[in-house]
Amino acid sequence: MPVPPLLLLHLLLAFQHPAQGAQEPYVPDVAEASDEANEALARIRLPLDFEMKLWASEPDLANPVCLYVDHRGRVFVAMSFRLHAGVTDMRGHMDWLEDELAAQSVEDRLAFMEQHEGEKFKEYGVEHEQIRRLADTDGDGICDESIVFAEGFNHPAAGIAAGLLVRGSDVWYGCIPNLWKLTDADDDGRAEAREVLHTGYGVKIALLGHDMHGLRIGPDGRLYFSIGDRGLHINFEDQTFHLPDRGSVLRCELDGSGLEVFATGLRNPQELVFDDHGNLFTGDNNSDGGDKARWVYVVQGGDTGWRHHYQYVTQPNMRGPWNAEGQWKPLHDKQPWFLVPPIANVGDGPSGLCMVPDVGWSEEQQGAFLLCDFRGSVSQSSILEVRHQPVGAGFSLEYARPWMRDLLPTDCDVGPDGALYVSDWVNGWNMTGKGRVFRLAPDGLDLDPAVEEQKGLLAEGMKDRDWEELAQLLGHPGRAVRQEAQLELGFRALRGGLGSDALRRGMGALLGAAYHFQDRPLARLHGIWGVGLVARLEPEAGGFAASLLPLAEDMDPEVRVQTLKVLGELKDPLGFAVLKRALLAVDYRERAAAAHGLASLAEYLGPDQREACLEPVIDFLIEAGATDPWLRHAGVRALEALATPEQQRALLLHEDPNIRRLGVVVLRRKRDGFIVEALNDSNSAVVEEAARAIHEVPLSTCTERLAELLAGPVERDFYLLRRSLAACRELHRPQDAQRIAAWIVRPGLDRVLVHEGLAILAEWSTPSPIDRVIGSWRPIDGAQVPEGLDLAALLGAARKAGKPAVQAWLDLEGKDEVGAKQELLDLLQQTEEQDSRVAALRRLMRRGWADPALLDVLLKDSSSKIVSTALEHLATTQPQRAAAELLQLAGKGPAPERQVAVQVLARLPDRVGHGAMARLLRAEASAEGASPIALELTRALAGDPGQDSATALSAWNLRADADPVAPRAALVRAGGDVQRGRRLFRNKAEVSCLRCHRVGEMGSSQVGPDLAGVAARLDQDALLWSILEPNRDLAEEFQAWTFLHQDGTMVVGRVLEEGAEKLVILDAEGVRHTWEPGLVEGRRRDLSSMPEDLAEKLSDSELRDLLAFLSQLK
Repeated sequence: MPVPPLLLLHLLLAFQHPAQGAQEPYVPDVAEASDEANEALARIRLPLDFEMKLWASEPDLANPVCLYVDHRGRVFVAMSFRLHAGVTDMRGHMDWLEDELAAQSVEDRLAFMEQHEGEKFKEYGVEHEQIRRLADTDGDGICDESIVFAEGFNHPAAGIAAGLLVRGSDVWYGCIPNLWKLTDADDDGRAEAREVLHTGYGVKIALLGHDMHGLRIGPDGRLYFSIGDRGLHINFEDQTFHLPDRGSVLRCELDGSGLEVFATGLRNPQELVFDDHGNLFTGDNNSDGGDKARWVYVVQGGDTGWRHHYQYVTQPNMRGPWNAEGQWKPLHDKQPWFLVPPIANVGDGPSGLCMVPDVGWSEEQQGAFLLCDFRGSVSQSSILEVRHQPVGAGFSLEYARPWMRDLLPTDCDVGPDGALYVSDWVNGWNMTGKGRVFRLAPDGLDLDPAVEEQKGLLAEGMKDRDWEELAQLLGHPGRAVRQEAQLELGFRALRGGLGSDALRRGMGALLGAAYHFQDRPLARLHGIWGVGLVARLEPEAGGFAASLLPLAEDMDPEVRVQTLKVLGELKDPLGFAVLKRALLAVDYRERAAAAHGLASLAEYLGPDQREACLEPVIDFLIEAGATDPWLRHAGVRALEALATPEQQRALLLHEDPNIRRLGVVVLRRKRDGFIVEALNDSNSAVVEEAARAIHEVPLSTCTERLAELLAGPVERDFYLLRRSLAACRELHRPQDAQRIAAWIVRPGLDRVLVHEGLAILAEWSTPSPIDRVIGSWRPIDGAQVPEGLDLAALLGAARKAGKPAVQAWLDLEGKDEVGAKQELLDLLQQTEEQDSRVAALRRLMRRGWADPALLDVLLKDSSSKIVSTALEHLATTQPQRAAAELLQLAGKGPAPERQVAVQVLARLPDRVGHGAMARLLRAEASAEGASPIALELTRALAGDPGQDSATALSAWNLRADADPVAPRAALVRAGGDVQRGRRLFRNKAEVSCLRCHRVGEMGSSQVGPDLAGVAARLDQDALLWSILEPNRDLAEEFQAWTFLHQDGTMVVGRVLEEGAEKLVILDAEGVRHTWEPGLVEGRRRDLSSMPEDLAEKLSDSELRDLLAFLSQLK
């Protein structure tokens, strides 16, 4: 979509100059101070031997998305005031979906939003995101200063402020579309300088919160950060980075230069963290579609599989191949090989993340991670303790368990005082104008001399320390101290320049630590990383880098691995020999590091050197490529970079099918159309990997061959056949339609695939621009349905496949100029399935083939559905006769037919049916029991000028006003369609029921209760309350309570049983607590996490259907 020049100019100006002091001061909606925060503190369940204090609360902060504790103990908080008030959610605008999928840049997104919103678009620029600097200036352990550090991030393109990193006077800040660097040189708490490092993040609207996160300085001194699946399109330093459909991890130098995509295929990685050995991890959110959140080892060049468009795929299964192929699961046999799977499925809403503090905390906890699990509900959310262990070239989960519970944590960070600082959203998913920062510490932490030493070192900084002291600090117990010492050594050496004493002394200190601190292994790693930093930024200092070569054969395996990584990053051919030799190492991590290193080094190597590496790479892939996905990925990267195109193609001829399959992955990454030859492979996994690549990349030159696979066995992989069908659809020639038609009638074909083929043919003249398999933007020019399709044979296949296929056949028949009268009559007269009969009758009526004799017969049919449909036609030719028949049908019979009868009565000319409907409504108003047609009647009569209608509506309103729940409830208590309600629960993005709930095997969320059997536990009133007004008289099934025992024990959960003898509470982990009622010191009702505006997103008809679905879950 082209961008208007004025809009583009305004956009560019706004990106460079956000609103500042020249405008009126921004006054956000922040709650006043209260005792709520201390009450919340009392209910939080802490780990044993820990103490938590309230460090800050409203009005000092509100709506905290993330925080960062600087080296002076000040807490910087990114706060959102644009959530649903400038930043929207695609689930609320599903009519924009085609524009959303088509958007390829931030400019595209703004253009279509303005087109849809009109004047309302201005509202997207009203509210600001804001950073505040909080401080405890008097040292009493409580924040007493709150300063607005920066605001004015309110352009309609701006997202939710979600990433912060502070170092000295500089603050790096992620707020799409920009990565900012803000500077407070005079330390007054207000940024006086702002610089956009790069722009172009946030191509899509996507889901709320899928923004820029996770700012971290890596062991190499680079800035690492993440973007959710809002995607990116960035033009920077003569390069274009175009990943508009997935989340990614990126890195750059601290000044923004040297931007790289480090890894991709993520959905919403909200935080990043490096462990003590330089490995990078994140928690990635699930899609509310039955998949689970992921604990991910982020490796260079990795693709973990997610694509933005999967979010909107609902048929034939939720999220398409993401779920069907188990792409979100840890390693399993059926998984695609192009992706790097997660370590494990952990949590439900991973957000903030850090490592357990290393100074002042117990030895048992060292090496573990603390992961905020934000679920929108205080009672369901927690901070998890996650620990994994090395396995091969990657990791396996040791455990993930709740560590702290009953708060709503968005982020956590370690302060220089060794304490954990946690930001608390307070309640629900929406802004409350409130927010807290809690400080958590193990007992005795503040008396620990090691903590005091660390605080002093970090507060004073490193710039005035001499070389020897800095070198010694590389071995300090605190990782923040170690990193700051490493960075100071490296950057000070670089400031000296080539040939300077500073460069010599700095590199000498780093190399000395790498070689001589044998009793301090982490200091050795920092020495290696520091040398790498200097050598990378000052390539002429390569002689120092060469000094690392002996460390590649050190006794310490971690030293060997990190040396190999650095040598590869430096892209110095001097490292070739040791990297090649490490391909044969026993340790898989060494092999992986060597393969990654050679991939980075490849362009600096000669042909013979590159070829010499191929055999050892292939050998280790034969050995472990199927069982170690991280080693497999490293090998793929090496083959991608080292092998010539001919050598890469030759992989498809290898005798080992796993190497052939990995050859497909290499060619996929290279976008090489030779991949098509793999479609002829004898190994089904190789063929499926190739078909997946051809369709998803996509590789259009291979589409013809993919389409030809339809001629193969019908028993082949389900998604292979769907991709072949999609290829025919993309080619869209007459012979492709004929190919699909011939395939549909083959015996033994899966009924879902029959429906798929017919649906493609049915939309042949006006194809959807959205791909049917993966949901991506694939516009196709329509073409006339070719003549000569055997509609009779296709109908035979459709009838065997079931109702959806028959409906697709009817859609196809409707596109045929001649039509198929006899087939429609056969379907009407010979099929038992009533919905298919009704559809056939409607088609006959539309084509003018429903003659009076046929209608007379159908009006006597045993099916009320057929009778009501026939009456629809009669109403257009004989309205008086139809009115009498319709009134009779509307007064009794199945609810769906009664509803249709009322709808037809409403359409009769000259208000023929209005008097009858008014009488019906008065009867419904006075009748006992819920009315299944009141909704249709009130709609039909609303606005009618007749007195009868007004009287009837008044009678109904009196009844509705007396409803025990709400007037609206009276309209929806009966007459809902269970199947429509099920589809709504499962698929309607605006309400996202599966975000929090599950029904048996449908969904996987743990946020809210499993609704299987809910109707056996809750009556209809309770179900309605839970939807219409979730915090008023919340049903006990959903109500969370905080209970305080006389012994000080606190439990948050739902009441399972309460009587004179015992109280049974079910907590968020499914544990039952049985107490004597007399020992309960106190109890408090918690707010529901159900959105308050849920009912506003449902029409009355949808609410009725949803209630019908829930009411049958017994």
